[in-house]
Amino acid sequence: MGLENMMRAFLLMALFFFCSCSNADEPSFLDDRAGLLSRQQKAYLNDYNNALLKDLDIHFKLIILAERVEDINATAAALFGDLGIKTGGARGLLFLVDPRGKQARIEVGYDLETVFPDAFVGYIENNQMVPFFAAGRTGTGVAAATELFVSRVQRYLSEQGFDPFQEIGARRYFSGGGGARVSVDIGSGKTNSRGVSAEPFLARTSPEETLHEYMRVLRQREKNPQLELFTPETRVFFKKWLVTDAQQDSELRSLERAVPEKIVFSGEYAVIRYPVGQRTQAPYFLKKGAGGWMLDFWTMSQVLQMNHKNHYHFKHFNHPYRFAFSDWHFDPNGFPVVSR
Repeated sequence: MGLENMMRAFLLMALFFFCSCSNADEPSFLDDRAGLLSRQQKAYLNDYNNALLKDLDIHFKLIILAERVEDINATAAALFGDLGIKTGGARGLLFLVDPRGKQARIEVGYDLETVFPDAFVGYIENNQMVPFFAAGRTGTGVAAATELFVSRVQRYLSEQGFDPFQEIGARRYFSGGGGARVSVDIGSGKTNSRGVSAEPFLARTSPEETLHEYMRVLRQREKNPQLELFTPETRVFFKKWLVTDAQQDSELRSLERAVPEKIVFSGEYAVIRYPVGQRTQAPYFLKKGAGGWMLDFWTMSQVLQMNHKNHYHFKHFNHPYRFAFSDWHFDPNGFPVVSR
């Protein structure tokens, strides 16, 4: 459970594996010297990072080395030089992966060090990239980490008094420059994520109570996919997903900040809806069963999708929750728009 929120995480992964993209050989955003990524994965990362460069003026680049390097910090600094060319400054972010040396480093441009301090970079590496890499999902891990970097940029730009260390707490990571190094073991299966507890986390008598119960799940970093808090279809769905501490932390922060606009009911279905202008805060779908209201992430994954700016839109409207949006307007791509 738990993607900038967990919805964003698994919707991003779905987009990563099923999108049809182009320009897979574009060298500006990707250099897979080890041949770890499929053509489809390369295409997605290139298109995604190209969109981020246009919209955020940040140049993300991934380099996967074929040979082991002794000093990955020095190597990253040497490879980093050209990232500012397209951005007109030092607004670059380099993901350098050394599979043979079992290490990786994220290098941060000078103009981004305030937004992405070393402590935050280390947090993302350890709590997002490492679990995906250990599962053998290198490209997905980079995409998932990039998504959290984008979420941070959005919060940094939009929130007054944003504290760049608020989500890291007492954790501290150190590196020799702008960025951080981390040990990785691709395909090892060893992660630093917590396991599951014996606490049941049950469905509740109202959608509001269910959402608060879900926040307890996130707060405790519970990763049991079989919680009664979820619909049966969601439990099956979650068996296939890798959930990280960073995803759950991000989801919890999002929910703590968000204020629902209203809750709309229709028989056994309910939707917790947020203001139409808050495009980064997707609605939550719930279904009522014998035990109470359950979260229906399965249907959400089939209906909702996030773009490169973490804005949600509807892939289609053929679903049982469409009643909750009858008073909204949408553009041709399914993005909600404010009525004039």
